[in-house]
Order: sequence, then C-alpha cells, then structure tokens
Amino acid sequence: MDTLINQLTEDNPQAVTTMRQNRQAFDTVFQAMFEADPVLRARAANAVEKVARDHPVWLRSHQEQIFRHLDKLSTPFSVKMATAMLISYLPLKGDTLSQGITILQHWLHTDANKFVKVNCLQALTNLALQHTWFKAEVIAMVEEEMVKGSAAIQARGRKLLQQLKK
Repeated sequence: MDTLINQLTEDNPQAVTTMRQNRQAFDTVFQAMFEADPVLRARAANAVEKVARDHPVWLRSHQEQIFRHLDKLSTPFSVKMATAMLISYLPLKGDTLSQGITILQHWLHTDANKFVKVNCLQALTNLALQHTWFKAEVIAMVEEEMVKGSAAIQARGRKLLQQLKK
C-alpha cells in the first residue's frame, strides 16, 4: 500500500484505478485524508471522492469518522470540496442527515471559495433528491446563490434547478 500512497503523492492516476478495483486500497487512501501533509490530504480526498461516486457503499464504513472529524476535513479547500460530495453519497437519516445538511449549509454560507460553494450546492441537491421534503429549501438556496454568485455558481445552479424541478 506504500506504492499507492506514493502514487497519490506523485499525482499518478493509477492510484484511482487501483482504488476502483480494490476496497482495501480505497480504505487506505481514505485514511490518507487525515495525514498532516495538506497536498497528500487533498489528493487523497479527490481520489476518494472519484471512487466513492461509483462505489458509495464503500464509504459507509467511514461515515462515523467523516462526521467525527469534519474539522480535519474542512481544510484545505480541496479536501472540503471532496468532503461535501462524500457527505451526499452517504445513506443519511435522522440526526446524521440533519448534521450533514447543517455542515453543508454552513460551508455554503461561510466559505468564500466558489468551488466549495458549487460542491455544497451539488451535495445539497443530491440530498434533496433523496429526501424530497428538502427540495423546496434547496431550490431557494440555489436561487439565492445564483443571484450573488460567480459564473461557475450560476452555471451549476441552472443544472441543479433542472434536476430539482423535475
């Protein structure tokens, strides 16, 4: 597994390929999201998000760790971007759903980075598509961010509104 971490450090795309084929590799790279090196953490988070998109069930065993260590997963911004999406891939219910929504809304309203905002909006949309009672609130958030947001937020907002209004 040291080879896998070295591949991440070198930004080698083979790491993601290996992770897609091997749950243990995915778990190893997930743990790298908590390392001290911010570059390694960012690359690990990006790789984990790419694989979790296709294998969300692999993320379930890490749900408690994600929520317990949100402070560590909120910097650098690229880790926060990936974490926002990871939250939306989890099968959230009850208190963890409320906690997920709360953190995504907090990041949306407090982080100035447009890419973090876009991923928070996407993650909130993903949750609203799973929990329809939440759709109207997310539609309002998307519309609000589109009014004051960058071109990237406006473009993604249009796509998200189409998904939410189906």
